[in-house]
Amino acid sequence: MHMIPVRRCSVCAAARCARWLRNACAAVVVGLAALPAATEPATALTDALQAVAATDRLDLQAVGRLYDAAILDADGVGGVLERLRVFATDAGRSEQHRVNTLLAMAHMHWQHGDLAAAVEAADAALARRETTDGLLLKARLLDAAGDAAADAWYERVGADAERGEEKEFVAIRRIMAQATAHNVDVLVELASERDQDFRNRAAIALAVLGRPNEALALYRVTPAFGPDFRQRTRMADWALASGTADLAKTLAWQAFEAAGPRADRLYALALLTEAYREDDALDALLSRLEAIDPADLELVQTRIDVLVETARYDEAISFYQTTADTDAAGVEGTARRRLLGLYQAAGRDADMVAEYRRLMAVEPHAVHWYAGLAVYYVNSTAPAEALAVWRTLETANADAPEVLLAAIERMGEMGFGTEAIAMIERQMAQAGEHAAGLLFLFNAHLEHGRSDEAAAILERLEAILPADDSAIRDLADAYERMNRALDAVRLFAA
Repeated sequence: MHMIPVRRCSVCAAARCARWLRNACAAVVVGLAALPAATEPATALTDALQAVAATDRLDLQAVGRLYDAAILDADGVGGVLERLRVFATDAGRSEQHRVNTLLAMAHMHWQHGDLAAAVEAADAALARRETTDGLLLKARLLDAAGDAAADAWYERVGADAERGEEKEFVAIRRIMAQATAHNVDVLVELASERDQDFRNRAAIALAVLGRPNEALALYRVTPAFGPDFRQRTRMADWALASGTADLAKTLAWQAFEAAGPRADRLYALALLTEAYREDDALDALLSRLEAIDPADLELVQTRIDVLVETARYDEAISFYQTTADTDAAGVEGTARRRLLGLYQAAGRDADMVAEYRRLMAVEPHAVHWYAGLAVYYVNSTAPAEALAVWRTLETANADAPEVLLAAIERMGEMGFGTEAIAMIERQMAQAGEHAAGLLFLFNAHLEHGRSDEAAAILERLEAILPADDSAIRDLADAYERMNRALDAVRLFAA
């Protein structure tokens, strides 16, 4: 039973608050004693600070660790950057140490989203000494800002780079920065001299640059570049972009065969359909899909989609009926609903009505089949036939009040509110009254201004509810909606 709070003496409350505050403070002291030593983050930060400038070349992994430590430090990234600034201006440190410190600051500013501050720190480092690290960072910062001057800086790095991976990175970035329709051959030529992984990366870059033909010529499916499905759909997209529909068909089908999840299979089939559509050959796709396994729902769905797109409604209906007669589960409910519409599109209303009735008999508890047929009759200005559909549902679900409750909501939307009330009353007269049905009746009467009838329903509801039933709260809310707050309080005070 709900208890009404009792107001306590304010003096007693103050005393209790004081005791609680003393206990809380003691708990905080004990909790602080159990915390890790405060030196742990500081140690990580100190180690990272030392590692940043420990070598001639800037250690980017150390800079990453420093940034992570700065996030956890009490002073935050700003405090750590200030400490680095002190190191960078310390005349007692070596020039290389000071340059690396400035570059570390630039990387941290960039990682923290402040590109302007990163450029300023990089310029300060380069003003002290031009290093490969400084030149490369300056080029990357300009590149990130979309500044065409990045290419000149990459060129300077290329002449100074010592590491093979840096030379490769600079070469690709320069080509990307300079890329136009006239010089992508440079990237193709470079890729032809390298291994397949490099060729694949170059192919992806070429595709981004709008050169799918060259991308397809270079790219090969390899384990290093992810699942077969992903790679083959990527190539199918390129083939579509390049206008090579036959290649797109082959790649899309291979992607479908390699796909796992249903979403992947549907995507591959969408690419396949698009390839045939681009080739103006949807009829050929239908021929290809004639011998499909009726248990493969994705292929069934694709064939129906193409039949609909080509306005071959009768064939779509026939194919659906054949598929539904197999031992397989058949197409999904959404497809079934769409195919019912195909009967109308084909001018076969009588067949559509017969199919609705067949589905109502097969799935008597599925309200949407009844609703679909009732909507058809309402739209055909045949309300008596629509109401007869709902009475068919009532007969088939006399012992399923939850189905009737779902149905009467739809009936109300169609203008059959009075009939819906009569239906639920008949059901409760036969099977006994229940809270859900009575609450529906209450809402229906109240929304139409029938206050006396609504009040009578609440009396019936209160009479059948046990004191511990969860619907007591709904009854109390109903009383409040009728401005009967005392009755609502009475329910919880009993």
